[in-house]
Amino acid sequence: MNHYFKFLLPILRIFKIIFFFLIDSIRFIKYSNSILPNSSKKRIIANIIYLYHTVEKGIVMPNRRWNFGHSKIYDLIENCNCYIDRYGKDNDELHCAIGVLQTYLNEHSMNGISVPNVINMSIRALSRRVVNIEPVPQIKKTNEEYFSSTNSPFVDFAYSRASVRDYTEVTVPTDYIINAVDIAKSAPSACNRQATRVYIVQEREKIDKVLSYQNGNKGFGHLANKLLILTTEIASFRGAAERNFGWIDSGIFAMNLMYALHYLNIGSCCLNAGFSPFIEKKIRQLCEIPSEEVICLFIACGFVPDNIDLTKSTRKKTKELIRLR
Repeated sequence: MNHYFKFLLPILRIFKIIFFFLIDSIRFIKYSNSILPNSSKKRIIANIIYLYHTVEKGIVMPNRRWNFGHSKIYDLIENCNCYIDRYGKDNDELHCAIGVLQTYLNEHSMNGISVPNVINMSIRALSRRVVNIEPVPQIKKTNEEYFSSTNSPFVDFAYSRASVRDYTEVTVPTDYIINAVDIAKSAPSACNRQATRVYIVQEREKIDKVLSYQNGNKGFGHLANKLLILTTEIASFRGAAERNFGWIDSGIFAMNLMYALHYLNIGSCCLNAGFSPFIEKKIRQLCEIPSEEVICLFIACGFVPDNIDLTKSTRKKTKELIRLR
């Protein structure tokens, strides 16, 4: 009987894990923006934030490509109009999106670049629906200004760090990255399992190849001097209840690592690792990442030029993030 139970227990554990992942999948399908976009207030706002941030990233890109992102701009305008029609004009994200679109027009106008008339008229028509919205200018800083708070109290230090999408050609010594990882390992992890691993991709050709599979580095990825790939070892976790622990641990570690890079005067930008299994396999082969590790995210980094443009990346009001119970 005891032998039978030992044989049955692993099978029960497998079914439990599958069941928990199935429940996760059902919840994701039901509540995410994957299946029914624009079907709820939250989904429309999520679309607006995603789209306006895409536009403001384009505005601050080094060697900016003019008249970029027309399809994203059409989608953003459509989502803004949809929100106004259903829920009214009183929303900070809506106002920010309109301000970013106005900045898009202003940046083109100031540089003598013509915007297609349909884009111009659509943005102006949207702006007339919600009056008194000011443009959202992006942030310009010198290298010295950007790193001026690296030894300041934490609140100033934390607010001084922002994603940098422009890097010099000066090589970042690998020892600097190792030092940053050494600082970052102070991050808490589940039961101190320390499952996060950091792959430092250094060769230009390999960095470009890996980033060719990633959808968030267009316009600046080719400038990254180092590419960090954060993974988590699945062997560190046990049971269905710990199925997401690796992502949590890597996320905490990643923020610590970016703070460490900022402290060491290295610019960085976090990049998603949302791939199909087929693309992921190519990255694993290219960087020799074993199947027993989950690829969680990338961090592009490099030394910061004398002058940089940063996205405004407007934050939600603190009261919107808090739930008192």
